[in-house]
Amino acid sequence: AALNYLQVRSAGRDTRGESYDRLERARLQMAQSGPIAGALNKCLHMVPKVDLSVQKEVVPQLDSALRSGVGFATRAATADAVSSLCTGSPSAFSFPGHGTTNPTVRLLRALYYASEREHGQGARDKMAHALGNLAAISPGQSVRSLALRACERYSGATGNNDDPVARRAAASALRAMAVRASNQLSDGGPRDIWCRRVLPLAFLGQRDTDTKVASLWKEVWEEGGMATHTTDTVNVSSSNFGVLMEEKLLPALVTACVEALNDVSWARRVSACTALIELCDQNVLAPVPHSTRSMAQ
Repeated sequence: AALNYLQVRSAGRDTRGESYDRLERARLQMAQSGPIAGALNKCLHMVPKVDLSVQKEVVPQLDSALRSGVGFATRAATADAVSSLCTGSPSAFSFPGHGTTNPTVRLLRALYYASEREHGQGARDKMAHALGNLAAISPGQSVRSLALRACERYSGATGNNDDPVARRAAASALRAMAVRASNQLSDGGPRDIWCRRVLPLAFLGQRDTDTKVASLWKEVWEEGGMATHTTDTVNVSSSNFGVLMEEKLLPALVTACVEALNDVSWARRVSACTALIELCDQNVLAPVPHSTRSMAQ
């Protein structure tokens, strides 16, 4: 209770949140080194040894703990448990369907929404880590749906609705998917959301005014681009060899820039202008050479 009081007081005085995060890390370390944490770890190590039907019963309980947990230590411990079970008992998350009736899908969404509400960076990082691990074994359609939701949240958390926490949560979630669930990027669905929505937004997001958010988007662009490029190389042999990612995604990048230019947010419009200048400097987006135009006429 005393540490909780100090943490809340420090949050009101420290605008950058550094004191809050330091106290949060101290509280997490204390919680993880206690006897209750030790008992929970022993229980988690026993899960792979029980029947699969019993393992599946654990997933709804994790979802309930994440949604109804009062303290951030409870939610952080739940995220750690999800990461542990994804590695040790991936079959426990195998349920039919891709809607909210699927406990795995509900847990995946709960991790994202909990990361948006969490104040401390330490707990948010644990939830993003768990989200990435869970996304790797979740139904592809549910992962794509959540990725689109994260893109919408990021785009809507600018301008008059500026929300740095929501922007960081969206970027962290997509970064976790790109790094820890790269297998999902091989299937963008009917709308090819990775190449037409996520990566173009990552290209713009690298210019976010928040350096932390910009670095997260940079990783999404690099890791996601590498995953999609590897898939294309396997499927299309050497037709895309030597082609820049910006060239391959040019129509989608231009569409994303136009949408940002029409946005009411000044920051989004500046990012779009900077992105267009960069594409021109790379000769990816440039007028047709005069000699070519003459020949065409």
